[in-house]
Amino acid sequence: NRLVAEFIVEATESILDELALMEDYDAGYVCGIIAGEVATDVVLVAASGGIAVAAKSATMSRVLTRLNNIPGIPPQILDNLNDVSQRLEQIRTAARGRGIAVEQTFSVYYRLRQREDLVGGWPALRRYLEVTDTVEGRRLDVAVRPLIDEAFRDAYAAATEGATPDLTKVPKVSELGEWFDTRLKPADLHKHHTVPKYLARDLQIPEALFDDMPGIVLHRVDHLDLGEGSSGFHKILRGKLPPRRLEDPPYDRDIILLRLEEAYAEHGRPDVWLVAREWLRQRGVQ
Repeated sequence: NRLVAEFIVEATESILDELALMEDYDAGYVCGIIAGEVATDVVLVAASGGIAVAAKSATMSRVLTRLNNIPGIPPQILDNLNDVSQRLEQIRTAARGRGIAVEQTFSVYYRLRQREDLVGGWPALRRYLEVTDTVEGRRLDVAVRPLIDEAFRDAYAAATEGATPDLTKVPKVSELGEWFDTRLKPADLHKHHTVPKYLARDLQIPEALFDDMPGIVLHRVDHLDLGEGSSGFHKILRGKLPPRRLEDPPYDRDIILLRLEEAYAEHGRPDVWLVAREWLRQRGVQ
């Protein structure tokens, strides 16, 4: 018990050291994950490499309390525990405003993932949106952006685990509409067709299938061409394949595929392109 306690204290301190350097918003995000890891063993990994394994069904605060009650812990360990407890409370208090909302958002999300054994980001996000579709739950929407980003990264990672991307692991564009106008759009989040429509037309994809393609939700800054200095996906893509005039000939298929692959790589989301490319293959674009 003593060795375990020492390990947990040191690891917890390394995590708190990382949190202390974070902005309130980011600290709230991490605290939300900590608080949400309930109903199974909790594993926390900090950027410093520290790992803490907590008792079942216990948040960090409860872990610290239980460690205090382990008999025979040396006084210096108890001193460290008390210091960690105080610092944790300080960080949680500091995560005010949007930070608190981020904490609550991730807490709900991770509780649902654990309790209902939801695998992959999309099922968990869909369930989160269902559970929080209340007046009280919608108050958390001010902090939904980082959750959306993480959930879609999880979804596309799950879809690309195998040799052939699994399109069932990610939502179609049409599936994003249920909550979009009321929950996501007010948070400056946009629905993104993974094959932009002007290029899908050049690839001879029927417009009736546009909303059947894999979709992703991006913040407007990550999505749009907002002018000089912008790093949104469409800013990157337009530098490679600008929207053409109606009288111009369509882009060549191989050029479209190459430039889309390059754009997604430059945007840091090659996983999204793998899924979109598989959808195109299934629609006859070889």
